[in-house]
Amino acid sequence: MGEVLSIACNLAAAGIEKPHAEAIASVFREAERETPSRSDIAEIKAGVEALKTSIHGLTASTGPHFAAIQESTDAHFRAMRWLVGANMGLTLVLLAAILAR
Repeated sequence: MGEVLSIACNLAAAGIEKPHAEAIASVFREAERETPSRSDIAEIKAGVEALKTSIHGLTASTGPHFAAIQESTDAHFRAMRWLVGANMGLTLVLLAAILAR
């Protein structure tokens, strides 16, 4: 608060009316209060790095699961292709039998 009064007094001494000088000083004080400090920025950076590490850990731990799911899905598709082929073959045999009559 003392800094605000000091700034206001300096502005008033420079010829700015006292109410205007006090308002300007209050704006500067508010801006200074809302500006992040170096320790705030360092804390945010540390949080971001911890989040990156966590994401990398999750990626590494889920990688094998995704590989297993992909392998299982590939096996299912191979089985489905075989079933479709077998059904097509049986359909052709039945169609040939019907047409042969």
